[in-house]
Amino acid sequence: MRPLLPLLTPCLLPAGDRLTRCRAVAAAIEAGDPARWERLDSSLHWSSRGHGKGGRLHWAANERWLGIADGTGGPGSVADGFPSVPELAIGLGHHGERVLRAALPAASGRPELLPLLLMRCAHGAPAVRNEARRLLEAELSSPVAELPELLPLALLLSTHRHGRWGWRLLRRLLGAAAADETARRACADPHDGLRRAAVTHALSRRLLTGEQLAAVIEREPHPYIRELAVAGGLQDGLLASELLVRLVSRDREPRIRALVWRTGVRDGLFAPEHLARLAAGARDRTVRGVCTDMVLRAVRTGHPERFGLMDVLLGAVYGATRAAAVAVLPELGRGAELEAHLGDSAPVVQETAYRALVTAGRDPRALLRARCADPAGVPSYLLAFLVRHAEAGDAALFRSVLAGPGGSRVRTVALAGLHRLGRVPREELLRLLGDPHPGVVDQVLRWLLPCAEDLPESRIAALLAPANPRHVRRAGVWLAEWYERQGRIRLLTPYAGDPDPWIGGRARWAARGW
Repeated sequence: MRPLLPLLTPCLLPAGDRLTRCRAVAAAIEAGDPARWERLDSSLHWSSRGHGKGGRLHWAANERWLGIADGTGGPGSVADGFPSVPELAIGLGHHGERVLRAALPAASGRPELLPLLLMRCAHGAPAVRNEARRLLEAELSSPVAELPELLPLALLLSTHRHGRWGWRLLRRLLGAAAADETARRACADPHDGLRRAAVTHALSRRLLTGEQLAAVIEREPHPYIRELAVAGGLQDGLLASELLVRLVSRDREPRIRALVWRTGVRDGLFAPEHLARLAAGARDRTVRGVCTDMVLRAVRTGHPERFGLMDVLLGAVYGATRAAAVAVLPELGRGAELEAHLGDSAPVVQETAYRALVTAGRDPRALLRARCADPAGVPSYLLAFLVRHAEAGDAALFRSVLAGPGGSRVRTVALAGLHRLGRVPREELLRLLGDPHPGVVDQVLRWLLPCAEDLPESRIAALLAPANPRHVRRAGVWLAEWYERQGRIRLLTPYAGDPDPWIGGRARWAARGW
């Protein structure tokens, strides 16, 4: 195509005006980019609407077209050969139907304006559309060098309401093979509209193999185009089962996950192995639940790979799926595995294994105590499960964990177990306020705050000593603030200049009597 940049420049206003983006658009037109042509046409359309309100277009060109459209003539007319290509471009991109109908006859014999004429073939006004189609057919009746370059633009326009006519015309003139090859290449075009048109045409003509369509789906960033490609692939049966499982499990768009899931279940596209993988890792809770039920139904009815399916479920990411599989283990003669699942990190799996062991006549609490016997290596989630089922005899175990070298989480859980059993005297709680782990101190503080006024003032003062860790000193401040006014002043006023800004601020408030 003949570049329009030097031709349109006289009609453009300085930078800052909306139409100035035509400069960058026109610079790439010679490469045959249909998206740039569409943007140029949009710029001409909207800029011509602003005439008289700041004049976004060159005033002389716009005035002359308006005069010709009104029949008032002006310096130059269509019959006289309208002066220049830029002004013809303004006329062909004008927003007014009268101007468009006046400009169309002048486009004959101007190959550089064929893209704008092709766009007018999809215009909403029937008179403009029919005249543009008549003129384009006449222009293309003789060989035109730019004809193949119009194919991508015609493909882009084919998704418009009246745009299919131009695409069908060029397919007839250039052959279906050339048009199909253009659509196949455009499936990877950076412009969203052109990719949408290309994928739509490729699906309607079945131009893509299953592997090619899978590649389009994997790299497509636009959710609507991806959904379009997935729907077409499902309808034609082109998508492999592995891709379907991946789409349901991990696709970022809920609509695509739901589409593949509904279609796959309705048409029986998922084997029990696929359903097990979906139950183990799908994003959607409903999908996981339904797949788990379907897999367990197949396991109970004697599926030949039932043990492999169970292993997939038992290794699932989500606890609810693992719990459903654990509940079925005794039916398959694998009840000996329940003890291992008693130490699962998910509480729902632990509870399921606990109930199954009780049903089998075993003592799960004894198993839990045995696994928590080592204070240095007990997991916090296993100890927390024992706390939920604790009895008076477990207090010694909790004390051994609390006195051991465990971390903050384990010590906090053991302290919660003692508190649940009512076996933590106040003196022991006061001692634990000096614990090196902030989590333990925070939990003790929550229990002591309601009775802070009954605590010895000397113990609170000892907590506030500068040699203590920061979390211990802050716990002392909280307890001191629950004291009566004079006690609060005595305890906190000495620390008004403390280097810890939080402690110093609270002490200054106390000194003012707040």
